[in-house]
Amino acid sequence: MNPFSEYAAIIGIDWADRKHDLCLKIFGSDALEYSILEHKPEAIDD
Repeated sequence: MNPFSEYAAIIGIDWADRKHDLCLKIFGSDALEYSILEHKPEAIDD
């Protein structure tokens, strides 16, 4: 059994002091979506 199969998506976060790199993988797809989050509280809401 795949331990990730119960989730709709998996998000990996590289948390740092200036920016944060994100990677999203939707279950059942081989595609990866990458994005960058600025290191400021307002960026989380955006």
